[in-house]
Amino acid sequence: MGWRVGFRFDGSGVGNAAAADSIQLRNNIIAGNLRLADSTGTGSFAPQEWLQTGSFQNTVFTDNSSVMLNSPFNIYPDVPLPANNVNYWMPMNGSPALSGASFNNPNLNGFENVTFRGAFGTTNWTSEWTQFNPRNYNIIGINQISSVVPENYTLEQNYPNPFNPSTVIKFNLTSQNDVHLKIYDVLGNEVMTLVNQKLSAGSYNFEFNGNGLSSGVYFYRLQAGNFSDVKKMTLLK
Repeated sequence: MGWRVGFRFDGSGVGNAAAADSIQLRNNIIAGNLRLADSTGTGSFAPQEWLQTGSFQNTVFTDNSSVMLNSPFNIYPDVPLPANNVNYWMPMNGSPALSGASFNNPNLNGFENVTFRGAFGTTNWTSEWTQFNPRNYNIIGINQISSVVPENYTLEQNYPNPFNPSTVIKFNLTSQNDVHLKIYDVLGNEVMTLVNQKLSAGSYNFEFNGNGLSSGVYFYRLQAGNFSDVKKMTLLK
């Protein structure tokens, strides 16, 4: 609700995965956005049409008010209870958030079956991971820090190292290329793909958050055209 762009599809890998149905966005409510979706580097993939595929059963509203939530933009938790109004974000009677859930997809086997969409239910949205406060949100991901063409392809040592839980990986590209930046464990198993897209020449930072990983030694590998390099990093929790 209320974002300038509801969804952004970034990179050919994302567009291809969406078209191949290995990325799914279904039974969602999207409201009050200037644009439902946009994309960059995804070729002919059309995100707005894709999101409104009938079988996906996504609901799109022009206005935030159509979602019928009580004070949806009073951000919880700003101040300690009991000062907060615990009814913030609670769906009103007739809200589309109270219905429309679907668990027909076999990938959802084992999840609790509910009738509502989102984390709302019939109570307020205040439980554990759902305590998301966009006022304190920092984008974590790829960031071009310079468009000046560097002399060489390089992958630099992450900083800080050791780290907990975030670290920055910097690399330089001398020309436009398909770039792959991946994390591996000490056994060589791929743990995570950080970058999988075409990038122009320049210098880049990637802020990596290791919250979902165990303490230990990991390796990060950059592949850009014929250039490849690997470096070691240590996560200490």
